[in-house]
Amino acid sequence: MEGFVRKILNSSAVDGPGNRMVIFLQGCNLNCTYCHNPETIEIIKEAHDPIQIMDPKDILERVLKVKPFISGVTFSGGECTLQYDFLLEVCNLLHQNNISILIDTNGTINPTKLETLSAYVDGFMLDVKAFSSSTHHALTGQNNENILLNFDNLARLHKLYEVRTVIVPDIVDNEATIDHVCRILKKHASHSRYKIIKYRNYGVRKPYNNSYRTPSDEEMEVYKSRILTQGIKTVIIT
Repeated sequence: MEGFVRKILNSSAVDGPGNRMVIFLQGCNLNCTYCHNPETIEIIKEAHDPIQIMDPKDILERVLKVKPFISGVTFSGGECTLQYDFLLEVCNLLHQNNISILIDTNGTINPTKLETLSAYVDGFMLDVKAFSSSTHHALTGQNNENILLNFDNLARLHKLYEVRTVIVPDIVDNEATIDHVCRILKKHASHSRYKIIKYRNYGVRKPYNNSYRTPSDEEMEVYKSRILTQGIKTVIIT
């Protein structure tokens, strides 16, 4: 069993609670117009610089070397669940060694598979980009059916560490998306964090980098207030 790894950060304070090792797996099945990591999109079948081929024991060995200094491991991408069998085996090994695990996912994976994976991990960080399926398709090239199902399931299972929405003015119905997220969180997971992210042009591929407007600080505060008034306790603006 082998996996394609884009890079590994030994230390990060922004990918979950505490100081975490972050493992970025290569490949993504979305083509978000505002993607800030387009180099991770390509789904490959053989290693090339800077992609590494690693097996689950390689990952475990790497993690155990820094275990005393980290709070846990976060898997990201790309979309790490595309390498599902590899990810499942790695998470099983880390779980056996009492390593805290978070999965950063776009939520497009089959819900049954994600529920199986949830038995080995502490929580998930999930993107809900748009409540409207047509808008989501326009932004990413894919529908959002599985994303919304996985969002509901992870909230119900109390496995949702954080949900995130990129605020794209004039393109996405941000109010409808926020209200849907808040309904699910209030019902199942009011303890979860809701992070709203200001769309920025930095790092976005041409020709998309001038396609959207960056929301103002004042607009972001209005969205934050909308979330807080719906009973969500932890709201973060980035």
